Amino acid sequence: MNTQLVEDFKRLKQRREVSIKCRCARVNLTSSVIRVFASGSKPRLFKHLVEIDLTQFVSLSSEHEFQHWYFGELDRLSTLIRSLNNGASRLGQGLKWGHAHKVLALYLADFLRIHRWNTLSQRDRVEKWLYCPVDSVVINRLRELKITPPAERINQITEKKFHEFQNLLQAAASKANVPRIWFDDHWGSRDLDSSTTDHED
Repeated sequence: MNTQLVEDFKRLKQRREVSIKCRCARVNLTSSVIRVFASGSKPRLFKHLVEIDLTQFVSLSSEHEFQHWYFGELDRLSTLIRSLNNGASRLGQGLKWGHAHKVLALYLADFLRIHRWNTLSQRDRVEKWLYCPVDSVVINRLRELKITPPAERINQITEKKFHEFQNLLQAAASKANVPRIWFDDHWGSRDLDSSTTDHED
């Protein structure tokens, strides 16, 4: 047995949580997500996401606690994005509640799926609280369902419109008994959705 290989696995075990965070940050900081940001933003955003302390996230016991934690992290992330982009007009009103929220929401959703939770019920409880990222895929899907979206573009999403989007999705998700974040699955299945838009309850 190659002892170096064994030792390498031991190192991987020790840094497992950090590796998961790195994977989630890397997977979600794709060109489609960061292309609106100034050149050079990706390494700083990657570092910021990996350094978020997620021990509190996985131990939250109420939706109120989650909201307090989430909006604090959103404040910090949007402050970084603003500093990196020098108030870029292309981000519009949606710098925080559109673009920064999308980055943070995608990162947390993937972390939730990969993290080794103590129980599935703990994971499912937190999943119900997650906010859905909103982008052109989500906005267009709402239009296909004959729903007028609160904003036409991600750079138009203000705090008020953010909550309108989330409340709209939450109301429907609750009736379907699924988490609101699942609406983001349309990003992965968008090529299939055209075959389902004519189906009505």
